[in-house]
Amino acid sequence: MPDKTDLAIVLPAYRPPIDRLSEYVEALDTQLGPGRIHVPFDGVQDGDPQLRRLEQAGATVSPPPDRQGKGAALSGAFDRLATSFDRLLFLDAGESASVESAAHLAEQVGGSSPTLAIGYRQPQQQAERQNRTGYRRVFSSAYRQLAHAS
Repeated sequence: MPDKTDLAIVLPAYRPPIDRLSEYVEALDTQLGPGRIHVPFDGVQDGDPQLRRLEQAGATVSPPPDRQGKGAALSGAFDRLATSFDRLLFLDAGESASVESAAHLAEQVGGSSPTLAIGYRQPQQQAERQNRTGYRRVFSSAYRQLAHAS
């Protein structure tokens, strides 16, 4: 099993429910014991009390100077953290991955060669029918089957 302190977790967030995110950060910190949990936090200014709450939960927080989007927040965080941590794990701030699932993913990444672990979740059928186009449902289903087969 890889050393836990070589793991950094990135949780990009845009105006999340701060209480739930703080609880998620605390649970990740307790169960996974990573070297860092980093929250690129769009939609908040420096000095906002919400930032302090996340820091007390165990996260480092960096609000960007302007709205940058999840992709830019994620790649910027990975660029900064890759020089200090051997393993990087991206999780959604909305807790789409349970702490147990995150721990399983973290165990899969590491070792002597580069590894990529991809976690996915099975959407609820009703929500999938209401919110996805036919093309997206087919693509998502094929992706889940491919990921599960790997």
